Amino acid sequence: MTRNVEVFGPRPHRMVLTDEWKLIQYGDICVDLFDVQKDPDNHHNLANDPEHNATATQLLHQLNDRLGPLPTEDVWR
Repeated sequence: MTRNVEVFGPRPHRMVLTDEWKLIQYGDICVDLFDVQKDPDNHHNLANDPEHNATATQLLHQLNDRLGPLPTEDVWR
């Protein structure tokens, strides 16, 4: 279950937070993935851990389904 989806500016990045995971997407460059139950202070980024690829993909799909793709141009000008 998705608890929260947020979009921040002016740089294109956004976040999805569930009861177990926090995923932050920074444009097309990278994502951060944290286990909020085991790592509530977000010290261990699991985005590059192959064991968590499916989780990151699922959360990215949730973001895109809810918010659409990130803008490719500067929407703050």
